[in-house]
Order: sequence, then C-alpha cells, then structure tokens
Amino acid sequence: VDIAMNKTKAAIEDKLLFMGRYKFHAGPPIHKSATSVVILADDIKAIDDYRKTFQKITEGLKDAVLYKGEQFLKSMNDLGIGFDQVIADDKFDQFDVNGDGKMDEDEFCKFCRSSLDRDMERRVVIKFMVEREQWEREIKSRNEYKLESKYIVDVLRIYSTEPEEDQKNPLMQDMPITKEMADKFSSALINEASEFKDYKNAVVMLGADRNLDTIFRSERPLLHTIRALMSDVGDALRHLHENNL
Repeated sequence: VDIAMNKTKAAIEDKLLFMGRYKFHAGPPIHKSATSVVILADDIKAIDDYRKTFQKITEGLKDAVLYKGEQFLKSMNDLGIGFDQVIADDKFDQFDVNGDGKMDEDEFCKFCRSSLDRDMERRVVIKFMVEREQWEREIKSRNEYKLESKYIVDVLRIYSTEPEEDQKNPLMQDMPITKEMADKFSSALINEASEFKDYKNAVVMLGADRNLDTIFRSERPLLHTIRALMSDVGDALRHLHENNL
C-alpha cells in the first residue's frame, strides 16, 4: 500500500480500512460492556482534517496564512494545545520553512503531524455504542457547553446507522449524518467489524499514549510529578463544574 500511486493507494485503503481511514490495533478492546466497546485505531487520513482545520482558521482572512504571534497562539489554544507565547513562537519558527513569519497550509499540516502525532499516524479511540441516546449525550455534552479542548477529549467524528433527518440539528454541527454516510457505516459494521454490528453508533476521539494507571504502575512518578498531574486533573474538574457538569 505504501508504495502505490496516490489514487491506487486511496482505493486500496478505502477497501482495507474501517470507513476507509481507520486501522484497528491488534488485540482485545480497551473496554467492553453490554452497551459500549472502545478500541484503539490509527487514523490514516488525519492530514485531511488538519487541512480542513487550517482552512477553517484562515477563512475570511485576506491571506490564507497564519502569522507568528497572537494569531498562531490562539489557533493552538483552539486546538487544545496549551502553549504559552514563547513556546508558540519557537514552534512557529521550526515550521516556518522560509522564515517569512507566515505559516501556509502545508507547513501547518507538518506542524500538526509533528506536535500532535509525533510524526506517526494519528492514534484515536473509537467508542461504539448500542444506544443512540448514550451516543447523543456524548455529543451534546460537548456541543452545548463552552468546554475548552485542553480540558476535555474532543470528538473528531461521529457515525451512526441512522441518518439525521434534520441536517440543521445543532447536535450534529458540522458533522451531519447523511443517508450516504449512515449506509456506509452500516456496511462497514457488517463487512469490516462484524463483532461490533450491534453497536450502531460511534464517536471517534483522540487516543492518549497511556493513562494515569499506566503512568503510576510503569513509571513510578515522583511526588512533584504526582502533584503536577493531580493539579491538571483538578483544573479539568473545575472547568466541568463551572459549566454545571
């Protein structure tokens, strides 16, 4: 697949990958219950999302570029990357190839691949759910409240076997479930992930490389590290409580 021409590669990936973009990790799910199952996967087409993000950020601007300084810092905060101005400027300089103080779409995508994905395929978790009501709560809690990306795990994509008749439903925002998408997801469940065929709704979120339990058991953090981690957890909880969650 890796040495195929672009069009051929895209056609092969569309057939081999779940929904044409997700490569499941080997092994058992990281969580499974009667109502949901969570698996790890690599998002082979993450760069398409980074391009759309850049286009959304620069929409309406005179030049379709990001400028060094407050504009780039704000963009990073919107993406949930907690840089301060000094670090943001340093990162900008690393990927501003021609040193003109501007970051174009290709440079932005390279930055995202490096800073978010560590130059690997983007790791995601896919949460499959039986009940549509549970699925809607996962989406609604993020859409209705002003939650900052640095405190929560954002939903990247949503899928369901049931199309959303009201395409203006604020629940769906810019990720409407069209009939075509619903049919494709139904087909993928049957043909590519039959073990999850009863879980007819799904959300895709960024996947962490490890959790607190793994850190505690494998890395044996020192007291000052534990304090910093718990401070971050406390900040996230406070943010949820301030939004009545």
